[in-house]
Amino acid sequence: MNKRIKTFIGYLRVLVNGETLGGGFYRFLSVHACFLVFYGLPHVFINTMLLGQTNDVKVVVMYNATFFLGSAAAMLLAAGLLQRTDSGVTAVLGILGYNVLYLLLIVLGDNASRWHLWLGLLAGLADGCYWLSDSTDLTNRDSGLAIVNICANVVNLTIPLLAGFIIDAVGGTQGYMAVFGLSFAVSAVTCALALRLPKRRMA
Repeated sequence: MNKRIKTFIGYLRVLVNGETLGGGFYRFLSVHACFLVFYGLPHVFINTMLLGQTNDVKVVVMYNATFFLGSAAAMLLAAGLLQRTDSGVTAVLGILGYNVLYLLLIVLGDNASRWHLWLGLLAGLADGCYWLSDSTDLTNRDSGLAIVNICANVVNLTIPLLAGFIIDAVGGTQGYMAVFGLSFAVSAVTCALALRLPKRRMA
């Protein structure tokens, strides 16, 4: 790693009191950064693909409606699961859900819009499971969230631009498939990293 980058990261950790966070948090952060990449690559473009396939905005609305319903349901279920297992389990379940989602989008291709309700529900279930996981406690949550948000802002600023460039360069449905394929690959790596996270029971 470049010396200047190391210096900047060290300064950033001091600035947000990141030195109070253990190694487990930074392992979680690496998983979360990968998650943000594979989540951000296709997230907006699933909507544009569905609209392009159907020219019907109602399909996009219903996809997002089932997404939010699935997310709410998953958070309720994951909250109960957290009482019996550790937070890493819900994170892995969420990542696996996205693995299946991107694989289905690749397989369905031009027929994805026919399954928009089920795809939205699956995306919501995966989303709810993942976002309920955490790797901070009440003593360091402010520092942890600060670092997570900085990471999220950097990824959210750059990744959609990359996805748009790929779709434009490849063109048509194949451009979307290229983005979904890349997202699937990153999500598989993320799942492998998440399985190595230290076990941590929620209080």
